[in-house]
Amino acid sequence: MNELMQGDRLPTDMVRLIEHVISPLAESSSKLLEQAEDATVVRYSATMLDVEVPPGIPAVDLPDGPTPVEALVYDGDQLVGELLVWLRAGRLFGLEQAWYTDSPPTSWPPPDRVVVR
Repeated sequence: MNELMQGDRLPTDMVRLIEHVISPLAESSSKLLEQAEDATVVRYSATMLDVEVPPGIPAVDLPDGPTPVEALVYDGDQLVGELLVWLRAGRLFGLEQAWYTDSPPTSWPPPDRVVVR
């Protein structure tokens, strides 16, 4: 994924990553996916993505904070981190990549490296 600038829409690969992480959320996942598809970037790095969702997009009925999903990032067989999708007032507002290694990640993982439970 290339660097994203403030005001950019999320590229397809980032939307697909979010879609993969939220997939266990049943009914909420389709609304969150719609939010991700229409969101614009507020701030971007290889470990944090802050977004803004347009007000006309429906909110989800989930509490503020990280979604109740475990999304573990692997490099081969080694667990290297996790992804957190953050919500505020039923709206997507961030994606965080935490790492379990000595060095922070330099890019976002593809969905096939993320195991979601």
